[in-house]
Amino acid sequence: MANTRKLVLVVDQFEEAFTLCQDTSERQQFFACLFDALPKTDKLCLVLTMRADFFSKCIEQEYSGLAQLMQQHGVVVMGMSEEELRKAIVEPAKQVDLEIEPALVAQILADVGDAPGYLPLLQYTLTRLWEERTDNCLRLNTYVQLGGVMGTLRQRADQVYEGFSEEEKAAVRHIFLELTQLGEGTEDTRRRVLQRDLVNERYGEKLIETVVQKLADEKLVVTTEIVGKGGGTERVAVVDVAHEALIRHWSLLRSWVSENRDAIRIKRKIEMAAEEWKQEGKPEEMAFLLQGTKLINAEDYVNQYPWQGQLNSDAQELIKVSQEVRDRIAKEEEERQELYDRIAKEEKQLREKQERLLKRFKFGVKLASLKKIIARRSLNNNDTIP
Repeated sequence: MANTRKLVLVVDQFEEAFTLCQDTSERQQFFACLFDALPKTDKLCLVLTMRADFFSKCIEQEYSGLAQLMQQHGVVVMGMSEEELRKAIVEPAKQVDLEIEPALVAQILADVGDAPGYLPLLQYTLTRLWEERTDNCLRLNTYVQLGGVMGTLRQRADQVYEGFSEEEKAAVRHIFLELTQLGEGTEDTRRRVLQRDLVNERYGEKLIETVVQKLADEKLVVTTEIVGKGGGTERVAVVDVAHEALIRHWSLLRSWVSENRDAIRIKRKIEMAAEEWKQEGKPEEMAFLLQGTKLINAEDYVNQYPWQGQLNSDAQELIKVSQEVRDRIAKEEEERQELYDRIAKEEKQLREKQERLLKRFKFGVKLASLKKIIARRSLNNNDTIP
């Protein structure tokens, strides 16, 4: 930025620094890159956009003075008024000479009302209306057929889902649960996942690859490639939901999440522990393994959810190694206890033998003394005979 022009850097959906990044040091490094540059130049303007329900995350975690910056410069953007929403619908269409039936605009405004989180759904609905148009006009009857603002995305997702085989449906369920980040006092959000991490014993690589590709073709998920960690050149596939509104408004997915929320939380904790273990080089020292209550909970989880909640390969390996080390230590402890018991038994037997010998010795001494006394008395008696 050596020239005189200003640079505006916009970081959209800033809340994903909390929801998608679980590595605190990596998050701190990202924040430092953003905020450390601000005092060094007056030619940089940094704009962060985030959902209001994540403000508390920024206040609790004061990374690089984030809370202070938000307090000094934060701007709360209120929801659109009806007139602003009307313009958001009509004005972009005018730019491409597209007509919209007045009745359609009125119906959309009535359907949206003051419903929270409607903008992503509205965006998707308008996109579908554009795709389904037969002339240069967006019409109310098409809108009704699609299911309206609240039903368009849900209806589309249901149609795609019903087109899968039973095996593929199970994989779809598995994939979307993995792509859902459970909220901690906030709404559930999206979660990016490496495609290879979706593969396990039940859902093989070929099945996952086929289903992900079909979902991507139907624009329900998106796939990208990133450079893997470790500084190498390997590129790995990443899967993400195409519309976060799916997580909040697809009723089938909401039912899956509701039924499995507790199991998902346990699963994520185990897999997070496995990731940390992997980063340490998968050591077999107890300090790095699951032990005590954590291992018991992991075993209970595996027994309770043998298939539908199957862990990734690293987590399964962590549990296996933890069990092997626990069992080995238990066996060594048992062997030590057996050795201790054997030594204690032998010592007891030795003491008892010594005590018996001592008793015999004492008895022998007493018997010898008695014999001497008798002999002496006998001798004395002989001396007094006339």
